[in-house]
Order: sequence, then C-alpha cells, then structure tokens
Amino acid sequence: MVSSETFARESSCWQTDLVAGLRPKQRTADGAEERGVGKVMETVKVTNDYDLTLAEAGALDPDKVRTVEVEALIDTGATMLMLPADVVARLGVAIKGYRKVRYADSRVEEVPLVGGIKIEIRGREAFVSALVGPAGSMPLVGQIPLEEMDFVVDPKSRELRPNPASPDAPLLDLLRVA
Repeated sequence: MVSSETFARESSCWQTDLVAGLRPKQRTADGAEERGVGKVMETVKVTNDYDLTLAEAGALDPDKVRTVEVEALIDTGATMLMLPADVVARLGVAIKGYRKVRYADSRVEEVPLVGGIKIEIRGREAFVSALVGPAGSMPLVGQIPLEEMDFVVDPKSRELRPNPASPDAPLLDLLRVA
C-alpha cells in the first residue's frame, strides 16, 4: 500500500488541465468565490474522521484532530470529492484502495482512494471517501457530497445554494423497500 506522503511526492507527472486559465478570485452575490466562466469556488473544511472518533472517545486530545481548510471547485460534472495528495498527507488518512477515473479529455487513470473524511461547507457536513489528486492541484467537490449536504448549483447565477426545498438543513431522499 502506498502512503499518501509517497503519492504526494510521486504525483508530479499528473496534469492539472482543470485549473488552467482561471481568472483571479471574484465573489458571487452570496459570498462564494467564482473563478472563470461558470466556476464556483467554496471554502471547504476537511477533517480526519478517525481523529474525531478518537477524540470523542477520549483517546486523542481534541486539539490534535487534523483539519485543513481549502478553496475547492464545485464541480457538478464530477462524482466524488477529490483532494490533492498534499492535503491528504496533512490529514493523515491512509490510502484504502484505487479507483479508475475518466477526465474531461477522456483519459482514464487509476488513482488512490482514501476514506474517513468529514467535509463541511457553509455549516453542512458529510462523511465521505475522496479520490487523491496530484499535490498542489485544485480540490474538487463532486455531486455525491453535494447531494449528501443537499446543495444545488443555481443554473442561472452559477452559485452554490442550499436546496430551496430544505433551506435550514439537508433533506435526503430515501427509497423504502418493503
């Protein structure tokens, strides 16, 4: 199993086409950062959930829980959360496996997968797995964490907003099987 620190050092060959051509930071009406046409940026707090569990059990000082704040691209075309290898290394979460990913330019690669990530955006949270991208790349928040936190991207303004049907707290749809 490759450590996240090793992956961070060895991932310099990855391309970062996604962030090419982004403009300097601008703010949307509700305070979210926007870069380039249709690019929605948000401050995202990511936390090592294993550390949180140990702290809740009294086995780890709460001040030692590893947390990182990043500016992330809200990418409704992506499926999952993607964190750069350097952020994963700072969180101290282990690589649990590998997943094949398809990029916008149709390339397919196998990338590391980590678990035990708590993600928070605007007071809403989700517990997710994350794909590991190259060190220094742009973090991406894909559709699965957006759905779990019940956020939508307004198609007209291109702003991230709580679902209007549940503005106070996430409301998830669940199919009940008898």
